[in-house]
Amino acid sequence: MQNGIIRGTVVALLALGLGGCVSSGGGGGGGTTGGGTTGGGGASSGAFDAAVSRVQGLGATIDMPTSLNATFTGQARVDLIDSSTSATTGEAFADLDLAIDWVDGPSATGGVWSGSASNIQGTDDGIAFTTTGTLDVHAPTSSADAVSAAGVTTGSYMVNLAGELQVDDGTTVDTQYGALQLGGFFYGPGGSAMWGTAIGAVGDTPLAPGATSGDVLMSGEFYAEQ
Repeated sequence: MQNGIIRGTVVALLALGLGGCVSSGGGGGGGTTGGGTTGGGGASSGAFDAAVSRVQGLGATIDMPTSLNATFTGQARVDLIDSSTSATTGEAFADLDLAIDWVDGPSATGGVWSGSASNIQGTDDGIAFTTTGTLDVHAPTSSADAVSAAGVTTGSYMVNLAGELQVDDGTTVDTQYGALQLGGFFYGPGGSAMWGTAIGAVGDTPLAPGATSGDVLMSGEFYAEQ
């Protein structure tokens, strides 16, 4: 199997740092909602951009509740970047299924988040690939927080994932390890949606949840909705 395909698998997911939201690469009409709706690597960039625009249009949450128990579905899209050359070699999508059980407190962690990224697909070096396996939320290092000021309460989060993937480029199947971090802010009334950055890495050996260094790096964004 080509090295690019193997590495591309991880980028399919995403990760982030809480303050750096990236803007969508463009918009389209009639987006779809939820990760499974657009079908992972079967999703088009136009449909993904439309969904991101829809979430952004809700505006950042300003009435974050003091507790939130909900399930979010959506997608991540990332560029695949060769760590040795910094060249972008492809694009990947992943379906997101995330659940939060949170009560406001000092940067609440541990047991707040659960879920996974799955159906990771895309193209790398011009070759299509699919995967089986999931990147699963690592609850101890994932968090959520609410901040109130001047009568407005916003919400932010960081979700770390990691796992083992079987990457299939149509010729061979290889075992690779991925790490992903999602970070950003809640959007919509009462924290009904999420949008932020997705970054991560993939490699031949297990990676720590949320790791951002490996054979291939990824840089992109994600959205999720209740």
